[in-house]
Amino acid sequence: MANQNIGSVLCFDGIINTGESNLKFIPLKPELETEMSIIWKKNQTLSNVSKKFLENLKIYISNYN
Repeated sequence: MANQNIGSVLCFDGIINTGESNLKFIPLKPELETEMSIIWKKNQTLSNVSKKFLENLKIYISNYN
């Protein structure tokens, strides 16, 4: 909808690739900050893709900190 000029997207900076589209990121004023969490059900059987995603995410977070 935002791409068709009939809506807007509210998101975290960098979560949408605006480089290859006519979309642009405009920061909010005053700046708002929040923490992000990723949650999933405990003891849930995960697909191979989900397992790999979580493995890569844990590696990324450990390298980021």
